[in-house]
Amino acid sequence: MSKQKAITVFGSAQPLSGERLYQQAYTLGADLAYAGYTVISGGYGGIMAAVSEGAVSQGGTAIGITVSHWNAASGNKFLSQCIPTSSLSERLDVLLKRGDGYCFLPGGTGTLLELAMVWEFVHKRIIIKKPMCCFGDFWAPLIKRMHSLPREIAKPVPRMLILPDSAAIIRYFQQVFKT
Repeated sequence: MSKQKAITVFGSAQPLSGERLYQQAYTLGADLAYAGYTVISGGYGGIMAAVSEGAVSQGGTAIGITVSHWNAASGNKFLSQCIPTSSLSERLDVLLKRGDGYCFLPGGTGTLLELAMVWEFVHKRIIIKKPMCCFGDFWAPLIKRMHSLPREIAKPVPRMLILPDSAAIIRYFQQVFKT
């Protein structure tokens, strides 16, 4: 029997319960769990709490990767498991290694760092290529620009899909993992 696949979800810590982005992330977490995936996140608030809450609402597992010296080292209240790390660099490393696939929701500089790191590590073959996508059109201008860079600036970057909603994301991961 193969191990359950895990999807690392990245996104802003700012959305609050009841806000549109929080609800979208909650739905994604619920849909991922219902489809049989473990949900991994940075473990804190906003999108991280929403995907965790959604996952556990469907009986799924939500794993949070936190930083031990930050104030909320224990993570959000919806986590099935919290894995504290000693630094932001270690946290990012664990988020990448634990995920079998990656999904990026809207976010600020932290999410931008995570997106760029995953993309670059796949591009440079630092990590093996794993399925990756963006939820909605927030990252679309950046993704489209990076896909259209001239050869004299950069080698072609790995494809990053832009998917419109949770249902499309689930179909994508199911197709890739043949589940």
